[in-house]
Parts: sequence; structure tokens; C-alpha cells
Amino acid sequence: MAVLLVFAFFFSQILGETKPSFTYSYNGQSRSGYIVVDQEWRSSATADIDYKNIGVSTSGGSLTQRLVTTTGGQQVNGSRLYLMSSATKYETFALLGDVEFTYDVDLSKTACGMNAALYTIEMNANGLSNDAQYGTGYCDAQFLGMINGKQSNGCAELDIMEANKEANVWTTHSCSFLGQSTGGSCSSDGCGFNVNRFCCAQSQQTHEDICDFYGSSSKFQIDTTKTFTVITQFKGNPLKEIVRKYKQGGKTIENPSCDIWGPNPHDRLDDGFCTASGHSADMAQMGKSLAKGHVLSFSFWDSNSGMWWLDQGEYGPCSGSEDAATLHSKYPDATVTWSNVKFGPLDSTY
Repeated sequence: MAVLLVFAFFFSQILGETKPSFTYSYNGQSRSGYIVVDQEWRSSATADIDYKNIGVSTSGGSLTQRLVTTTGGQQVNGSRLYLMSSATKYETFALLGDVEFTYDVDLSKTACGMNAALYTIEMNANGLSNDAQYGTGYCDAQFLGMINGKQSNGCAELDIMEANKEANVWTTHSCSFLGQSTGGSCSSDGCGFNVNRFCCAQSQQTHEDICDFYGSSSKFQIDTTKTFTVITQFKGNPLKEIVRKYKQGGKTIENPSCDIWGPNPHDRLDDGFCTASGHSADMAQMGKSLAKGHVLSFSFWDSNSGMWWLDQGEYGPCSGSEDAATLHSKYPDATVTWSNVKFGPLDSTY
């Protein structure tokens, strides 16, 4: 421990900032890493940042993000963070070949219109140019990353969870290419499983219990007013399917099996589900990207246009009228807390 503390101090002096430490489990072994914020949150490309001023804090294997943080009259909203295995390199996860990724999440202080997201992207482990320590190199299936005001590369993206306490979805976003590119195409809509949409809204005549699967009270199987565990399993190589389970109160809860606009029930992401739900069958291509190793991102954000695609109408119980300014005023203490991140063989992490 003393050696680790010495190295942490040494690195903090080199980098000019103290990055929040974060512990996690990788194939049954405890690892000590760091959290770094995306470069867009810095005042300049290499400017130091005080993480408490952007509402980010850690304690052991627990990470908390605030939606609204005000320091010295300056307000910062949300954050996008990456997990680092060392002071200069992102951790990567090869989510392929009978493995699983598990974590606990506390969404009790989120609300409609907010998006607490844990996802992976095919970023370079060293960042844009051996500068991962500054949070560089972001890419995703929306081609949203920016470098010096210019559009950066797109890349495959796996949304393990985009959620608030009223709704959640998990989605694959494959690309026509591997690695990163400014050309080609990515599946911006992706193939996503939202229980509200596919199990409740479409099947409530015969599956009333499914409508009580996820929500913010004790009547739901997953009560989001309390911390719960999210288990995501990746089966096959080439990738065949992605299976979702939850755990709360000592009970393992399977994802519902639902009739997706047809007679055949589905409870996982696979080519059959993607085709039945009107999306491209992309498991094999998604698996090729995951095999290259993905960087883990934690994000907490909102939007002036709301999160209708996540939590409104057939997607969830929210009104869709939650603009950013209203959320910031109404929920000044909104937070999400991630903890107990684990990666390993099937059925080994929960």
C-alpha cells in the first residue's frame, strides 16, 4: 500500500492533477486504477482539473457523479469519465467469449430526463496521441467526439446501461469498420432492449407483471430507490448473444422474456431480437469490435430536448418535458453512484 501511495503521489506531480483513484476486479484480481474526465471538460487541452469542481468523487470502488456542481459562481453540468489502468493508459475490456461485466448502481437521486450511462467504446487505450491522461481520443457511434472543433472518428459503442430511476435501455451500436474512422457508417440507433417498450407497451394484455419490472417504488421487481446490481453476459466467439440479469435484495432477477411484435419471445440481445425489433442484426460485427478491447466510460448528462427515446411514451412513464434548466433547478443534488465493477468469466462476478 505504501508503494502504491508513493507512485500515486509521483504520478500526480507529473500530471499536475490528482486523479480520483478507483478499485475494480479484473478476472478475480483486484486492480487499482484512476478516473479521468474527458478533455472537453478542461479549460484547455492540457489544463489541470480539480475533480470536486466537476462533481466527481471516489471512495475505494465507488464513483459518484453529480449533475449540477457550482464552484465560484461557475456551474458545471454532468461529466464523461474513463477508467484508467495506469496514470497514462485507459483500461480495456474484451467483452467476448463467455465473460461478464457486473456493477452496482444507485439511481435513487436521478429523475426523468436524466441519463446515467455506463458504456464501452472502441477508443485507443493510449488516447489520441499517447495523452490518455488528459481524457483524449473519445469516439462513439454518433461521431460526436471533437478535436480542435472538427469532427473526430466514429467507433463501435456498447451501451451497457443508459438509465434513470424510471427507465433503462441497453444497446449495441456496431460500425461498418473496426477501429476508428471519419468515414464509413455506424448504427446510431443501434439494437436496444427497453423492457417498457418491448415487454410492457407491446404486451400488457397478457404480461401485466412485466409492467412492474423496473421503477422507483417497492412495487417493482427492481426498485430503483435502492442500489441494485447489473450483470451483462457476453456469450460465444464469434459473439452470439448478450444476456442481462439483475440482482437486488439477494435475489437474481432475469430479464423478462417478451413477445417482440410477433409470436416468438425474446429476453436478450441477439440477431433474432434485433431483426424482430426492426434493427440490423449486428452481433458478429459487434463482437469483432469488442474483441479488440473497449474503454469503459461513465457518463451523467441531460438535454434540452429531454430523453424521450429513453423514458417517454412507449419507452417509459415520463412526460418528455424535462428541459435541462428545469432539471438543474428542481434537482440540484442529482447524483449517480457506480460501485463494485467486476469483469470475469460467466457467473463469477455476482
